[in-house]
Amino acid sequence: DVGPGDEDSFSLGRSLASSPPTALSFHVIKSFSRDLKINGHKVDGSSSTNSLLLLGASSTLGRQTLLSFSAGVGLTKDSPDYTFSLSLPIRFY
Repeated sequence: DVGPGDEDSFSLGRSLASSPPTALSFHVIKSFSRDLKINGHKVDGSSSTNSLLLLGASSTLGRQTLLSFSAGVGLTKDSPDYTFSLSLPIRFY
C-alpha cells in the first residue's frame, strides 16, 4: 500500500511584448511535495521543495507559426540544475 504525498505548487510570472512579433517571459515556479507513505508509515526524507526560475522568449515566424524557447535554473537542491525547452507550434487552419 503506497501513498504518494500531496503536492502543492504555484507560479508567478510576467510576459512582456518587446516588439509586435516578439515577447519575453519571466516565471518563478515553486512546488512542495509531502512525505511518501508505505503501509501508512511516512518515509523520512521523501518530501521535497522545488523552485525554478524560467526565462523565455517567443517570436512569430509567420501567421501560423510561433517559435518559443525557455531556459530554467533550479533554485533549491531538490530542483533540476538546468532545464531547456524549445517548441514550434504550427496552426494548420
